[in-house]
Amino acid sequence: MDLEQRNIIPHHTPVVGYRWWDSHIEYYFCRPSNIKMIGLGDVMDLHEYVWMNRLRKDSVNMQQAFCIIPSDGFYNVRRVYANYYSHVDSVTNIQTCRVNEPAHNFYVYHLWGWKGNMPMEQ
Repeated sequence: MDLEQRNIIPHHTPVVGYRWWDSHIEYYFCRPSNIKMIGLGDVMDLHEYVWMNRLRKDSVNMQQAFCIIPSDGFYNVRRVYANYYSHVDSVTNIQTCRVNEPAHNFYVYHLWGWKGNMPMEQ
Protein backbone atom coordinates (compact mmCIF):
# COMPACT_ATOMS: atom_id res chain seq x y z
CA MET A 1 0.00 0.00 0.00
CA ASP A 2 1.46 3.37 -0.99
CA LEU A 3 1.46 6.68 0.93
CA GLU A 4 -1.62 8.02 -0.88
CA GLN A 5 -3.67 4.90 -0.17
CA ARG A 6 -2.83 5.14 3.54
CA ASN A 7 -3.91 8.84 3.49
CA ILE A 8 -0.47 10.01 4.60
CA ILE A 9 -0.36 12.51 1.73
CA PRO A 10 -3.23 13.78 -0.44
CA HIS A 11 -3.71 12.13 -3.82
CA HIS A 12 -1.68 13.59 -6.69
CA THR A 13 0.68 15.58 -4.44
CA PRO A 14 4.03 15.88 -6.24
CA VAL A 15 7.60 15.95 -5.04
CA VAL A 16 9.49 18.92 -6.45
CA GLY A 17 13.12 19.52 -7.32
CA TYR A 18 14.88 22.56 -8.73
CA ARG A 19 17.70 20.92 -10.71
CA TRP A 20 17.95 18.02 -13.14
CA TRP A 21 20.21 16.06 -10.79
CA ASP A 22 17.35 15.79 -8.31
CA SER A 23 16.31 12.91 -10.57
CA HIS A 24 17.84 10.49 -8.04
CA ILE A 25 15.07 11.60 -5.65
CA GLU A 26 12.55 10.64 -8.33
CA TYR A 27 14.21 7.28 -8.89
CA TYR A 28 14.65 6.23 -5.25
CA PHE A 29 11.69 7.93 -3.53
CA CYS A 30 8.99 8.86 -6.04
CA ARG A 31 8.80 5.97 -8.47
CA PRO A 32 8.54 3.22 -5.82
CA SER A 33 5.65 5.18 -4.21
CA ASN A 34 4.01 6.13 -7.54
CA ILE A 35 4.52 9.87 -6.91
CA LYS A 36 5.16 12.33 -9.75
CA MET A 37 8.24 14.58 -9.70
CA ILE A 38 7.91 18.17 -10.94
CA GLY A 39 10.78 20.54 -11.70
CA LEU A 40 10.53 24.04 -10.23
CA GLY A 41 13.48 26.26 -10.99
CA ASP A 42 15.48 27.93 -13.71
CA VAL A 43 14.87 26.34 -17.11
CA MET A 44 18.63 25.96 -17.66
CA ASP A 45 18.94 23.93 -14.44
CA LEU A 46 15.88 21.74 -15.00
CA HIS A 47 16.86 20.16 -18.36
CA GLU A 48 14.39 17.32 -19.07
CA TYR A 49 12.08 18.36 -16.24
CA VAL A 50 11.01 21.34 -18.33
CA TRP A 51 9.30 19.10 -20.88
CA MET A 52 8.33 16.51 -18.24
CA ASN A 53 6.36 19.25 -16.46
CA ARG A 54 4.20 19.60 -19.56
CA LEU A 55 3.48 15.85 -19.56
CA ARG A 56 2.85 15.63 -15.81
CA LYS A 57 1.16 18.95 -14.93
CA ASP A 58 -2.40 17.66 -15.41
CA SER A 59 -1.83 14.57 -13.26
CA VAL A 60 -0.66 16.43 -10.12
CA ASN A 61 -2.25 18.85 -7.68
CA MET A 62 0.26 21.65 -7.22
CA GLN A 63 -1.58 23.27 -4.28
CA GLN A 64 0.98 21.56 -2.09
CA ALA A 65 4.13 19.54 -2.66
CA PHE A 66 7.00 17.86 -0.88
CA CYS A 67 10.71 18.43 -1.36
CA ILE A 68 13.36 15.87 -0.37
CA ILE A 69 16.92 17.12 0.00
CA PRO A 70 20.01 14.96 0.60
CA SER A 71 22.26 16.22 3.39
CA ASP A 72 25.18 16.60 0.99
CA GLY A 73 23.10 18.86 -1.28
CA PHE A 74 21.49 21.03 1.37
CA TYR A 75 20.14 24.43 0.26
CA ASN A 76 17.75 27.10 1.52
CA VAL A 77 14.37 25.61 0.57
CA ARG A 78 12.39 28.76 1.41
CA ARG A 79 14.55 30.88 -0.89
CA VAL A 80 14.68 28.37 -3.75
CA TYR A 81 10.90 27.83 -3.83
CA ALA A 82 9.79 31.39 -2.90
CA ASN A 83 8.55 32.03 -6.47
CA TYR A 84 6.40 28.91 -6.36
CA TYR A 85 5.07 28.45 -2.80
CA SER A 86 4.31 30.90 -0.01
CA HIS A 87 4.88 28.44 2.86
CA VAL A 88 7.58 25.85 3.63
CA ASP A 89 7.74 23.62 6.71
CA SER A 90 10.27 21.01 7.71
CA VAL A 91 8.52 17.64 8.09
CA THR A 92 11.08 14.98 8.94
CA ASN A 93 14.58 13.65 8.50
CA ILE A 94 15.09 10.25 6.84
CA GLN A 95 18.29 8.57 7.93
CA THR A 96 19.80 5.73 5.90
CA CYS A 97 22.20 3.27 7.47
CA ARG A 98 24.91 1.00 6.15
CA VAL A 99 26.18 -1.84 8.31
CA ASN A 100 23.99 -0.48 11.14
CA GLU A 101 25.77 2.89 11.06
CA PRO A 102 24.23 6.21 9.96
CA ALA A 103 25.30 6.86 6.37
CA HIS A 104 23.19 9.66 4.91
CA ASN A 105 20.31 11.98 5.79
CA PHE A 106 17.45 13.26 3.65
CA TYR A 107 15.42 16.27 4.78
CA VAL A 108 11.73 16.38 3.86
CA TYR A 109 9.82 19.68 3.50
CA HIS A 110 6.13 20.40 2.95
CA LEU A 111 5.39 23.32 0.61
CA TRP A 112 1.96 24.91 0.22
CA GLY A 113 0.38 28.11 -1.03
CA TRP A 114 0.97 27.46 -4.75
CA LYS A 115 1.60 30.65 -6.73
CA GLY A 116 0.89 29.12 -10.16
CA ASN A 117 4.34 29.50 -11.75
CA MET A 118 4.98 26.20 -13.55
CA PRO A 119 8.25 26.19 -15.58
CA MET A 120 7.52 24.64 -18.99
CA GLU A 121 8.94 24.71 -22.48
CA GLN A 122 7.53 27.38 -24.75
